[in-house]
Amino acid sequence: MAISKCAKCEGNTFEMAEVKPINSEIKVAFIQCASCGSVLGAVDQYDVGFFVKEIAKRFNILPQSE
Repeated sequence: MAISKCAKCEGNTFEMAEVKPINSEIKVAFIQCASCGSVLGAVDQYDVGFFVKEIAKRFNILPQSE
């Protein structure tokens, strides 16, 4: 299997960094090179599953046992 490398510095370790872009109310997570900080991509900070769990907690909705 190929090893992913940063296009800028050719580093091969990556990290996620939480960022709130200017003029935005929503934070995003950047996938970036751990060595030089070059951004490789961005994903939503929260996914749908996170919000479903939060709503379930708020309304005290628990999964039923089968």
